Amino acid sequence: MIPIIESESRSVSTVCAMNGSNNRVEILFQVPYESDRHCRLMAYNIHDNCLLIYSLISHKFEYLSISTRQINRIYFSSNDSLVSLGYSINHRCFYLINKSTHDLVLFHLNGQQIEVEQQFKLTHENMKIDSLLVGHIYENNFYLLYNLSPDRIIFGTYHVNQSTLISFKQLENILYDENQQLTYEIIDFVVNVSYITFLTRLKDDNRYKVIIHDHDINQIFSFDLIDAKQPLSIVSTIK
Repeated sequence: MIPIIESESRSVSTVCAMNGSNNRVEILFQVPYESDRHCRLMAYNIHDNCLLIYSLISHKFEYLSISTRQINRIYFSSNDSLVSLGYSINHRCFYLINKSTHDLVLFHLNGQQIEVEQQFKLTHENMKIDSLLVGHIYENNFYLLYNLSPDRIIFGTYHVNQSTLISFKQLENILYDENQQLTYEIIDFVVNVSYITFLTRLKDDNRYKVIIHDHDINQIFSFDLIDAKQPLSIVSTIK
């Protein structure tokens, strides 16, 4: 099931399902949804069959139940911006990354309230991180892309239960194609059991590329996205 928020004056939250036999996207239902037409983060809770939606402008959460098709406001006391929002299947809870405090927060929803289950600050070997870019939980690890300085891009792996950084890799050389003299920037990434796959943009000519690595960040394969127009995210269809 693929949730989509259409960009209209009165937006419609549309939940779609991919028909595997003919690769067509069929609309299951539509829910009227008032929108300010700004960007949002979304996370899908596979256990409760619901969506959590966060506005990057108003810093407000909304909860959409797929079964009842009702939208409710979730009370969130902070006005800080978020870097990422997701759902951890292993921990059976949502998680967020706070942009200003650099905290990873795992939480549940209790009615219209957020209840924090675990929270810890993201650091690099006791060094302060300059800026957080994007992060995702896969199984018991949290993978984070961040800057120690404007020219030092790090891909770090944290153990969620231990709240510690267990490994990291500098990406400056990996994000540079020596043969073509091209530099990439990472838009998003996804982790599964076999690969870490990066969605990237070539800085010089605004082309987009998918680069597939193993878990040691050794490149395996890459391909261009032909005629792609500002892709925002990448997901995996396997665990």
